[in-house]
Amino acid sequence: MIKGTETLPIGDLISRRVPFVIPRYQRAYAWEEDELNDFIADIQNLYNLRLETLLEPMKHFFGGLVSVDLFAGNTAAGRIYEVVDGQQRLATFIITIALVVKSMDDLAKHANQENGFFRT
Repeated sequence: MIKGTETLPIGDLISRRVPFVIPRYQRAYAWEEDELNDFIADIQNLYNLRLETLLEPMKHFFGGLVSVDLFAGNTAAGRIYEVVDGQQRLATFIITIALVVKSMDDLAKHANQENGFFRT
């Protein structure tokens, strides 16, 4: 059964906590410097626009994600999404988010040490 398309922010996509699975037939992560530079430029442009228009919601189309919704009885959600297209983009978002979280954690640790606190 083919479901309709849905437009949603990347945060909503991730927060649903429904597992995405990359099938074996998909190629390995292959983005190189040009694709990563385009991705970073998009993020920087959106950040700069957001600074200029603080009250207006910002939207940007990063590309599509095509997946197949499959039953998976052994998961909490009861289903998984098998990624057919958009794997590189999805992986890049997840890597970016992980790097931001790590950087924020490092900054917090450094700030705590500077102030005499040693929390982790």
